[in-house]
Amino acid sequence: LPTDVVIDDEGNYFVSEYGGNDRISRFTPKLAYVKSFGGKDSGRATLNRPQAMVLDHHPVVLAARDPGVLYRSAPSG
Repeated sequence: LPTDVVIDDEGNYFVSEYGGNDRISRFTPKLAYVKSFGGKDSGRATLNRPQAMVLDHHPVVLAARDPGVLYRSAPSG
């Protein structure tokens, strides 16, 4: 289930989702799939029910994940 969408300055989309995926996916401005990061059992990059995202000025994707942990990643994953 998608939980949030953010768009960077270049028009790329980042979509967080949970359910069977628990990941963040990146899409081009024309909505072509680029890659996903996070997901269950992904080591340090494991996401557990990402709920909300913001992009900071670097840009870096910041995602709130359960239970109150903040995940930080460069858009490249």
